[in-house]
Amino acid sequence: MLNVFYNPDYFIRSQKRILLTRQIQFSIFLNLLISIFYKFNLPYPKNLIFSGPQMRMNHLIRTFKSEKLVSFNKMKYNHTYIVQFDSFGEEVLKKIILKQNPLTKVLVGPLFDIDMDIRLNEYIKNYNFIKKIVASNASLRYQETLFGDVFLRDTFVIPAGIAAERDLKTVKFNNKEIDCLIYFKKRSNLELNLLIKVLKNNNLTYKVLKYGHYKNTTLEKLAKKCSFGIILDKTESQGFAIQNLMSLNLPLLVWDYNINMYENIKLVGTTVPFWDSNCGIKFKNIDELISVLPKFLENIHNFSPANFIKENLTYEIFRQNLLNYLNDESNWST
Repeated sequence: MLNVFYNPDYFIRSQKRILLTRQIQFSIFLNLLISIFYKFNLPYPKNLIFSGPQMRMNHLIRTFKSEKLVSFNKMKYNHTYIVQFDSFGEEVLKKIILKQNPLTKVLVGPLFDIDMDIRLNEYIKNYNFIKKIVASNASLRYQETLFGDVFLRDTFVIPAGIAAERDLKTVKFNNKEIDCLIYFKKRSNLELNLLIKVLKNNNLTYKVLKYGHYKNTTLEKLAKKCSFGIILDKTESQGFAIQNLMSLNLPLLVWDYNINMYENIKLVGTTVPFWDSNCGIKFKNIDELISVLPKFLENIHNFSPANFIKENLTYEIFRQNLLNYLNDESNWST
């Protein structure tokens, strides 16, 4: 039995929209559509998702939409999960505190900026029934760098599920139309050109998807046409687009990036917070890519990133992890 609170204002307010435009992403009509989906707690169509926080909320809705003992945005039960800590999340938390229910347990996060993160820490310090969620171990290290280890006991790593287990397919990669899909986000054109040069030198065909310039359905359709992917991205707290590619069982080469600038603070991170050797190969520079590419191509059929998603990042696993943390009394003892 769980109350789940979310509000699309978290991602709506970051995007200015106009009345007359051919692109739904920038149209005020998108806000109207989002409000309708929010009113009825419906998941968004993939082509109406344009940000990580929106994707996280969408996965949250899909995780719990069929649960009879889950209440969206209504206070029915003792346990509550608030996905965002902004003005909306804080108001929900204040109402819970005022109820003074001794059986209350609250998980909050991982959507917050640094100022609200500091405010959340004050609530955690004063109320032992409030705990924080972060998206990955990389995010947990950010917390330690920012605040020391004082709040680590009250901070849990619970990544969002990104697909239902039944939707994951572990297929073989035969007769693909394109060799490589390059996912390009926030890195330099120089690095992109170096990647393309390596592919051309190996007579490999490719397509480039640039973050912010494609539809989610385009990413999925293109991934199914490619034999493997190369990720050219900076650090991620979870990395939904990358994990979407993994869920499609696309073997990946990842040009890993380890420095994250967060609110002008230099932190250590990674491009792929969730990863193992079944997903592909990580490399640090273009020379290392040249070295590992032949081995990767030779063993491409041995990689199965969809299995990694199945074992770690399904809706079912997220649901169970969330409930396990709520029900484990050792997490809540003073």
